[in-house]
Amino acid sequence: MSLMKRQKKFVGWLVLFSFVMLLYSSAAPLRAEKTAADEMKTVAPDEGMEPSVIEKQSAGPQPVKKGKFPWLWVAAGVVVAAGVVIYFTLIYKPKYMLTVTVGEGVTGIPAAGTVEYKKKTAVNYSYAVASGYKKLVVKLDGVEVAASGTVTMDKAHTLAATATEGVDEPFSSSASSLWQPWHSSAWYVSGGYYKCNSTAVVLGWEYNILNNRFQQNQYVAEVKLRRTSGLEGIANGIMLTTGATMTNASGYAFYIYGDATPQYAIYEYANANFQSLPAATTIANATTSSAIHSGLNVWNILRVARSGSNYTFSINGTNVYTFSDSTHDARYIALQGGCWGAGNGWDFDYVIVTMGTQLSVPLLPASPVSLRPADPYEVLGGEPRQN
Repeated sequence: MSLMKRQKKFVGWLVLFSFVMLLYSSAAPLRAEKTAADEMKTVAPDEGMEPSVIEKQSAGPQPVKKGKFPWLWVAAGVVVAAGVVIYFTLIYKPKYMLTVTVGEGVTGIPAAGTVEYKKKTAVNYSYAVASGYKKLVVKLDGVEVAASGTVTMDKAHTLAATATEGVDEPFSSSASSLWQPWHSSAWYVSGGYYKCNSTAVVLGWEYNILNNRFQQNQYVAEVKLRRTSGLEGIANGIMLTTGATMTNASGYAFYIYGDATPQYAIYEYANANFQSLPAATTIANATTSSAIHSGLNVWNILRVARSGSNYTFSINGTNVYTFSDSTHDARYIALQGGCWGAGNGWDFDYVIVTMGTQLSVPLLPASPVSLRPADPYEVLGGEPRQN
């Protein structure tokens, strides 16, 4: 039985007890008069005893005055009882507590805390994930519900909203405001894709970095991309960096060249300016791989799994290279494409970064790291630069 029901039951018994005591009190004068009349009765002397006093002959028993029934008090009791019933059934509304918890990376209403509401109050709620977080989960009394809705306060309720650190960019209608492209006019969302159509006639890279630092050094970054226009052999892919700038970037780049001879390559950069042609250190030389889907308008899924200083690079679900290097603590992600003149284009279908060690692909045995200075421009058929 709930606390409110117990309270109502107690009040009901209290009202009944008070009503009985009221009736009992109202009958007290009648009982008092009857007792007085009984005491006035003549007591006959015992046999064999001489009366010492000659009593005057009684004129007969005196009538006992009857009291009136307390109708006024009864009516008052009925009114009080009816008032109590009306108050608890029609006027009084019990209050219930709504306890709200809001996790990190969640925005919306109501805020975290405990608030008391009257019975049947409708409380609206609505939550969303902040940038740098994904997978919003809202639970009402422990059961998952929609991200927005209404809670009817017919009892005490709990409402909890949580999110997971990471990136979930489907580009269904827009891109996060945290993306920082080199040429903003070249990047736009259309048809569910984040498109890049380079218009800059430069010998460098078109890039777009997400200004969101991952809190953990164990994560899986996955990007689905395709080349839509431009020269054969143009590289595109992703880079994991230590900061939110690409004009002084340090980290690891993972590229594919999806043409007649599909290849991949992995480079390490230190304080690189991607608005020019920065020097790189080769981790994996350009290597032919059947895992790459070659040609224009053909999708490829690139995945980099980081676990501390270990990195595994996979293409379309196939592990192609693993290395270990602790030079850079890379916790940012950037999208990249070679920009050897105007007219190069790429589509990005999604970018997903998942925190933790639950890797969707196992780590391969570590491969030796090459320290030969190299330049990705060589892979594209250009003349090696003179450093």
